[in-house]
Amino acid sequence: MGERKLYMKIAMGQMPVFYGRIEDNMNKAVEMIAQAAKEGCQIIVLPECMDIGWANGRDLHLAEPLPGRIIDRLCHEASNNHIWIVAGLTEKDRDKYYNTSVLISDQGQIKGSHRKINLVPGVETMYTPGTKVEVFETPWGKTGLTICADNLSETLCFGESLAKMGAKWIFSPSAWAVSDERYGKPYGEEWLCPYTELSKKYGVNVIGVSNTGMIEDGPWKGFLCIGNSIAVTEHGAVRKILNYGENAQELGIVYVPV
Repeated sequence: MGERKLYMKIAMGQMPVFYGRIEDNMNKAVEMIAQAAKEGCQIIVLPECMDIGWANGRDLHLAEPLPGRIIDRLCHEASNNHIWIVAGLTEKDRDKYYNTSVLISDQGQIKGSHRKINLVPGVETMYTPGTKVEVFETPWGKTGLTICADNLSETLCFGESLAKMGAKWIFSPSAWAVSDERYGKPYGEEWLCPYTELSKKYGVNVIGVSNTGMIEDGPWKGFLCIGNSIAVTEHGAVRKILNYGENAQELGIVYVPV
């Protein structure tokens, strides 16, 4: 008999995110967490700023510290459903706000966090940039966190640094937004190129999960978040691409060899 191959079963929670509607957003996240656990997934990755919405300067006052009520609820759901969670949140720290990703264990413990470094035009004064990348120990190996534009080709150094630190997994909450003029046109190459380069060069698995829905306020007002979440694994194999569109809510499941 041949050697049995082991897999990680990962849920990609491509959910709608509504500006400032924390309870609605959390309820959708909880629904997806429970569904992913029911499907037997070990971890679910949720989008960037899934609490109040990315680039939402209007509702920054709703942001919570870490730990705080929002992260406490996610920790409870992780423990209750016996599943790891990666989620993008808006973090308040004294008088500063960060675009932050958190890693929560299936026991409900915060195992790591990352503050987004590469802040795109229009939000540089909204968030404070992070100052480091690091890896975290998990049952499936060393894991790194990035957020959306941290993974662009011009900032590939962040992912490369994580790989050099031994990361075999990079999870990236995202908010992939397009203008009306670009809506419906092919999308994803700007992520597939760096994801594939990292995966081929270092053997790292890169999973990016975007939200869906409209950006309602601020410098990116009117842009549409279109999902299209991507998983690149096994030395450059494009393992999964989720549906594209303003209303393309989806819980995608990807199997990755370990």
